[in-house]
Amino acid sequence: MNEPVKINKIEDATAHLFLNKVLIGLIETELQLHDVRLQIARQKLDGYYIFFDVDGIIHKISIKPDGSLSHWPTGFFDTQQKILAEIVRMKKVYNN
Repeated sequence: MNEPVKINKIEDATAHLFLNKVLIGLIETELQLHDVRLQIARQKLDGYYIFFDVDGIIHKISIKPDGSLSHWPTGFFDTQQKILAEIVRMKKVYNN
């Protein structure tokens, strides 16, 4: 028999937002990240960056004035994409 569905507490990445060496605050969700990127793009701001820790390795990710990121390391706000990829995989398994 299948186990009942439960609502899991899923924690995603967190990252610290900086402007020219000054800590602005903690980004705790992917939506917050995208909102910050959009604000930067709308105002064409420069000098913002994020520090993100993956397994003890600190990544500095610059946010460009167009809102794009200098790079997107594995583990950086990618939980949703991983879950959606697994749903697609399960759909293929189920349909075969």
